[in-house]
Amino acid sequence: MTTTEWNNTFKTMLVPCTSDRKRSTTGSTTFCTFAAKPGIALKDLGINIQGTILKYCCPIRKDVECLVEHRNKDYGHIKTASLSDVDFNDFLNETQDCLLNIARMCGKEQEVKDVIRHFRVRPVDATLCSRYQNTLLETINRNESIKCRIRTHKDKKKMSCKLRKLEDRIGSLETSSIEIKAEVQGLRKLITYRSKRSQLIRETLAEIDNHRKDQTYTEIKAVTACVQMLDNSKVLVLSGREGSGKSRNSLEIIRQMKEKHPEIDVIKLKRLTQFTDIIEKESMTIVLFEDVFGRINKQFCENNDIQILDILHSYINLGNLRVIFIMRNTVKHDCQDLLSSHDIFCHSIAEVDLNSKEFKLSQKEKQQIFINYCMSNEIEIIYKDMSSHHDPNKINIDKIKCSTIDKSRQQCEFSKDKRCITFNNDAVEDMMRSDPYHGFPQCCRLFTKNLKFTILGPAFFKYPSKSLLQEIENMRIHGIDNDVKGLKYVILVYILLNQDTAVDAALKYFLIFSGLKQYVSSINENNIDVQDHHKLFNECYNKTFGLKLPDIIYLYDELTCKYLIRNEKKIFFQHQALQDSVLISFCKVNPKANIPLLSIDHMIDIVRTQNYMEQEEEIVIKISKPYYPELAVKIISLININQRYDRSYRDRFMESKIITDNDVDLIYQLIVCIKNENQTLSPPLPSDEISYTYHYLPLYLLRNLGKLDDKRLTVDHTKGQMLISVVIGDHNITFFIDPFESLTNAFQSKYRDIIEWLLKIPTIHCSMLQTASLT
Repeated sequence: MTTTEWNNTFKTMLVPCTSDRKRSTTGSTTFCTFAAKPGIALKDLGINIQGTILKYCCPIRKDVECLVEHRNKDYGHIKTASLSDVDFNDFLNETQDCLLNIARMCGKEQEVKDVIRHFRVRPVDATLCSRYQNTLLETINRNESIKCRIRTHKDKKKMSCKLRKLEDRIGSLETSSIEIKAEVQGLRKLITYRSKRSQLIRETLAEIDNHRKDQTYTEIKAVTACVQMLDNSKVLVLSGREGSGKSRNSLEIIRQMKEKHPEIDVIKLKRLTQFTDIIEKESMTIVLFEDVFGRINKQFCENNDIQILDILHSYINLGNLRVIFIMRNTVKHDCQDLLSSHDIFCHSIAEVDLNSKEFKLSQKEKQQIFINYCMSNEIEIIYKDMSSHHDPNKINIDKIKCSTIDKSRQQCEFSKDKRCITFNNDAVEDMMRSDPYHGFPQCCRLFTKNLKFTILGPAFFKYPSKSLLQEIENMRIHGIDNDVKGLKYVILVYILLNQDTAVDAALKYFLIFSGLKQYVSSINENNIDVQDHHKLFNECYNKTFGLKLPDIIYLYDELTCKYLIRNEKKIFFQHQALQDSVLISFCKVNPKANIPLLSIDHMIDIVRTQNYMEQEEEIVIKISKPYYPELAVKIISLININQRYDRSYRDRFMESKIITDNDVDLIYQLIVCIKNENQTLSPPLPSDEISYTYHYLPLYLLRNLGKLDDKRLTVDHTKGQMLISVVIGDHNITFFIDPFESLTNAFQSKYRDIIEWLLKIPTIHCSMLQTASLT
């Protein structure tokens, strides 16, 4: 150290430092005799002093030098691309110790330990391997150039050994890289699989939770049966018509199964192909397939879905998987070959049809479903014992009042203030007894949510929808250009027109009244008349078509299940709504042929006169004026036969639109028909069954027209008879009635003005009338 450096570093005039003063003096000068100058910077120290301080005072100097040596020796100036296991372990241990010493000095020992541990267990970096490969390939290329300049056999042999080592190393690196990529791909696939399964489970549980909170659902006996069946069967097929509640009931089934067995995973799928992405053979799982076969074409057996069913069957056999298939009845029929042949449907399978006799909705279940939907949509239901507490001001215009108070009122009518719609007891009972084509739950939902359906009343439940009518009409229209479709339409009309002639009128009424209308409109498949099909085809399309019986039978098979049912040689419509759709459609082709097929329900609910203006979504059969004579005959015959079995139908008919619209021409034809039939009665004196029709109904019709007035008609009296003459429209008509029979029926009605009119008429039997009035 020079004098200048010494003077710059130390102040000789300062006293020794504290540590030096504490030591005993030996008489010689110590290193710390002088205190260092305050504020010494690194630049103030010479190179020699810095080296001396680092050499004797820095504890990590050796560690740093060791790392530098390894960098130069084993990395920076490497001679060969190889390292023995022993050298690698020595290099690894020394490097680790040096790094830990430095980290300990810096207070980061634990962090460095964690990093070292990570480097020991992590896989080889694919990018680094690729770089090694490129480096080695470059080395190989260089060595190849060197090899060309080698002439001696010994040098060639040495170079060949080096090349083999390099090739082995490259192969090892390539193999390592492929394995790493495979592991990464497997991990990615596992993560994706787990996420799909978890997502579908979450979505299914969300659907179940939403279903549970929906207050419109009513548990039915079919659900209880399905839950019990799943305890013993691995496969359940739940079928039914559209709108019969398959989806809601299936959610309730898996909800109850999840509640009974919390360890089970429940998953709802809408495609078969989703199954292979989520299944786990070790997990207990219930998979709900919703309408998966409805999305499959007729070439089902030729695509991959069969293979998926095979895999599904294998998992079911392992014991941890149960499956629920939901399908419409029409789809079930189309897939019958598959359902009867594949192993998955042949063993330990349970089947429930929601529209079958065993599992169809009971009246109590229907009532509860209807009540739930009314409550959910804030529709007020009033019963007789609650009528006195009813406040009509609380009902809004978009609500209805389902009343069971007064049977004499019209089935469906607006209140006087137009703020609510009222249904009487018969209307509500009609809705409860109905079996809608699109399902009772679905009809309840639409009926209570949409006012345009609500005002239709029971007809919305009993008769076809606009969509079903359009389907039949499309078949008829397409038959103009497509003979096969035209023949299918003709077959439906043929069944409609060819009712079993062996069924007499009384039995027909009984079948209709008992809800067995389809048996009235059945035909025997052994009695199919080819010539009648020819005639009908010509009537519908004004052309001929070469038909043979086997061709017709084949098309009958095509229509089976979707439109028809075949049972014990009988062929009939699958549902009354289908028959009514064909009836309404064929009315456009030949109204006269359809009038004899009309029932009392048709007359009350959907038959209207030619000037009637239908409401939105209302289904009607309009009969034009030229066909009023045939319509009048049918009406009178229906009144006679129905009052014989159930007089409530007669009263409902008198309140129907076809009567209350007061079409003058139809009323004239009705009175003419009554007059003509009364004149041909034998014996002439009326019985109880015909008294109402021939001696009260004409007065009722005149009363509705405003003709029941002395100024508008004349009355002549003979013994026990009244001869009434009246002008209706452009016609003058005269007919006889029995005054006593008229008065007796008038007392049973609610129209007091008819009674008063009868009592005003002078007659030689006045005493008899007075006596009757008192009784």
